[in-house]
Amino acid sequence: MAIALDATSSSANQTATSVTFAHTCTGSNLALVIGISSASSVSRLVSTITYNGVSLTKITAVDETTNHNRIIELWYLLAPATGANNIVVTYVTAPDSFYSVAAVSYTGVKQSAQPDASGTNTTGAGTATSIAQSITTVADNCWIMGVSCNQANGTSNTADAGSFLRLGVYERVAGARELWQLDSNGAKTPAGSYSQGYSWTTATKATLIVASIAPAVSSATHRGFFGFMG
Repeated sequence: MAIALDATSSSANQTATSVTFAHTCTGSNLALVIGISSASSVSRLVSTITYNGVSLTKITAVDETTNHNRIIELWYLLAPATGANNIVVTYVTAPDSFYSVAAVSYTGVKQSAQPDASGTNTTGAGTATSIAQSITTVADNCWIMGVSCNQANGTSNTADAGSFLRLGVYERVAGARELWQLDSNGAKTPAGSYSQGYSWTTATKATLIVASIAPAVSSATHRGFFGFMG
């Protein structure tokens, strides 16, 4: 079964200890992936995320409060409920100035042993005009997705080959998109090393998390010469 895009949603605001917004899932073998960026001068991570009251699992976080004043996180939930349901993000404490959340659901995803692989990157200094991260997928036909934050205020972002800027979310003011949800916009096969990334025009700092999700295994049986086999 092939992975396919299901739906996207997002939210952004100034300081708050929690945020609630709706996301609609449809189809089968679903996975919900949520990326978050928080602006903070100290480590203040997300406490919990739920969808329809069910808790998501954090893949990883990148804490760049020393050089970047940003924390980004990537979370997921397998088999989210179908229909329109609320995503609720609760912070340990409110971000200093703003947050943004991007949610993307996919169909055709294996319902166990996810993510397939993951990795992180950060530019550190404020002189970068691009960021990318490679991971080595385990299963054939994975999709790769990620979350990234930069401070270029949405200036001429361009996806790398094999990457797709799925969703941009403003953080401080409308139009200043600094959180980006990426994916490969298609299956990566055979299993191996693949990269996700993008570039921009105004030099700044950036952070990036990428992860791969494996497709659902077909339940079709194989017919041999003497009937059904395996």
